[in-house]
Amino acid sequence: MSFVRRTALLLGLASIAVSGGCVTNDISLVITEFVPLIDGACGADPASMTLVSRGVYDVGVGSGLGLGYTVGFIVKNNLATMSGVAVDTQVFFVESYDVELEVPTALQPAIPIDQRSFNVPTATARIAPAGAIGTHLPVFTPKQVLAMASIPDTLGGFGDLLVHIRPIATRAEEQHTFAAATFPLEVCNGCLSGGTLGRSCAALPAKGSPYHKGNSCNLAADEAVDCCVNAGQLFCGTDIEQFMKAPASP
Repeated sequence: MSFVRRTALLLGLASIAVSGGCVTNDISLVITEFVPLIDGACGADPASMTLVSRGVYDVGVGSGLGLGYTVGFIVKNNLATMSGVAVDTQVFFVESYDVELEVPTALQPAIPIDQRSFNVPTATARIAPAGAIGTHLPVFTPKQVLAMASIPDTLGGFGDLLVHIRPIATRAEEQHTFAAATFPLEVCNGCLSGGTLGRSCAALPAKGSPYHKGNSCNLAADEAVDCCVNAGQLFCGTDIEQFMKAPASP
């Protein structure tokens, strides 16, 4: 996973339209940055000081463990509190997000055109003037994950899949559709798990040996992870420790 320090609002991200209706460049409510999910809660922290510039998704691990990819991001209300104006008229209530997937050629059979644009409803989130929230959205359905895993990865990756996300929110009882932000997601089959996807758990090294534990919020995403197979079932990350034998006596 690539991280850089926060520098400024990423208004340049808000340039790609994803809705089938009128294009809008309204930046009064914006996705300012993409952020890593927090260990433990696995949510997005609006106070995060890091930015995720792109993601990596290993569909081999994802299909074996039933995991898709979840993107975390920050949404900010750029309106200011104005004297003499009711605060509620400057408050946004986010209700959902329009999502469009720009799919690389190799993966297009797995994600047909009619599955590339959709709306994700969410619990209504109130964002006060100059306030922000952290949130996250799933990118793929389980069916799409299985379909992608069935495509041979002969080049060490399928290329970048672009995820365009546009907030839908209400302010002063009027619904608004805002400019989109774009998240590049590299999709591969085995790039995070190396050669361990087909490894027997019986072949694991002894306890205490170093191994890649992966991303605790999603073992198929963004960080190297070791896996093994036992009785036809895939195990990854810390779950493989149960199969590691005690070190040999000196």
